[in-house]
Amino acid sequence: MQLRTNISGRVGLWLILFTIFGGAYKTAFGTISTSYISFVWGGWILIIYIYHSYYVRLNFLYRISRSYYLYAFFISVLLIVSLIQFSFFGIGDMLNIDLQLKRVMQAIVSFTFFAITADYIINKLTVRDLFLGIIYFLLFITLLCVIQLSNDSFRIWYLNLTAIDGYWYEWAQKSNRAIGLKAMSIWDTSVSYSFLLFIAFAAYFQLKNKNILLYLFVALVFLLIVMSGRTGLLFFIVFSCLLSIRYKIYGFMFTYAITSVICIFFIMLVSESETVLRVINFAFELIMNIINGKIETNSTDDLINNHLFIPHLDNIFWGDNIYIGDGDEVISKIGRSSDSAFVINYVSNGVIGFFITSILAIINGKMIFSYFNIHNKSVFYFFVLLVCFFLSFGLYIKVLVYVSATLLKAMIFTTICLNHIFKNKIIVRKTYEK
Repeated sequence: MQLRTNISGRVGLWLILFTIFGGAYKTAFGTISTSYISFVWGGWILIIYIYHSYYVRLNFLYRISRSYYLYAFFISVLLIVSLIQFSFFGIGDMLNIDLQLKRVMQAIVSFTFFAITADYIINKLTVRDLFLGIIYFLLFITLLCVIQLSNDSFRIWYLNLTAIDGYWYEWAQKSNRAIGLKAMSIWDTSVSYSFLLFIAFAAYFQLKNKNILLYLFVALVFLLIVMSGRTGLLFFIVFSCLLSIRYKIYGFMFTYAITSVICIFFIMLVSESETVLRVINFAFELIMNIINGKIETNSTDDLINNHLFIPHLDNIFWGDNIYIGDGDEVISKIGRSSDSAFVINYVSNGVIGFFITSILAIINGKMIFSYFNIHNKSVFYFFVLLVCFFLSFGLYIKVLVYVSATLLKAMIFTTICLNHIFKNKIIVRKTYEK
């Protein structure tokens, strides 16, 4: 019975991770998204909980997820403002409302139905099973990405299995980052990978052969981030340094940094693959530019020159209730498009939208800070808090963060895993004291 529970838990963990990092796929029954899987699976477990009056897990989820519900509430406020403008004053268009409704539903599915499934499965696992299950999954994705990068025919074949179409399909056909489970590993995927570091470090003291396992876990996360996007690389570097200090594993970060630099330079010297060199040059463009005396990248230049601007609005306070995101995919009615959450929500909902975006960035920063599990209000406490706010606001300046179901699920998954690990640590400590 115990063996069956362990096997079902490990299989369930892989399915949970698939719903985080997977996308939408073409099937004989039409397009099926991983969010649909989360909704059906979570809804079924919720019905069982209610039928058997098993509210303990639901109460637990509510306690650890209140900041996520607050986050979803403020996304809903943006939708309500747009609905009022369109319904009573005829301002804006249905495209913006449809997109905002989709984001609200996405947040609800991620923070409620997905969270229920994640908690249900993780509660079945030991810390070691959880840790090893994630490592095996990361190894699988790494192999998949390597095959996709080395075999273009396979990459295109896999891309055609997904529901990606239009502008993004054309982009994916030519991009090295059209890899991974959803055939699109960009900023959200790379940042989501970096959140897994918190799980690795939190489980560190509860594992045997912990040095080897931690190195392997971090190495896989590092490789996936390098192949996915440099936004996640910044988060990875910051998180790795802060977590090494937080858990007093100072030698780990130094050894890992030296080893990584040597390996990367060795690969660049001996590799004859244009794809490998292109991936490395893209991922480490900022570092290379700093070495050459320039603090810039092509993406930051593009962000500053093309995406950060103050648009003219008919109503500064309420906004024009239109959507100007997604670059070339959506033709902007104001003549310019932007990826920045602050600019997009300012055009859509004016000063109110800008203010709510700031609140969302603050909530996101506090979520990230909570992953460090720091309670002693020392200098390090406030330094980490400041860094988390800096990363969060930087991400919102760059992109509309909550459009990504991958990122929303990765955040709530990290919270649930950390609570499970810390709870297990307390149980082990009490058992030892007895």
